[in-house]
Amino acid sequence: MQLNKKFMVTAALMAGMTFIGLTSMQQSQPHEEMKAVNLKVLPKNLTHEQLEGIADEWALVRRAL
Repeated sequence: MQLNKKFMVTAALMAGMTFIGLTSMQQSQPHEEMKAVNLKVLPKNLTHEQLEGIADEWALVRRAL
């Protein structure tokens, strides 16, 4: 029982130290913000009716999958 208790305490301390070490590490480069990119799949001069028609077609395709 004594050996098991020592093992658990040691494992808990090592896990805590690992967690603290990993969370306190600084990254070498700051995160760059992701910039939104327009895929430009559809032309800009679509009418509302054309856009609705395309959306309906894709909805049918998704239902078929």
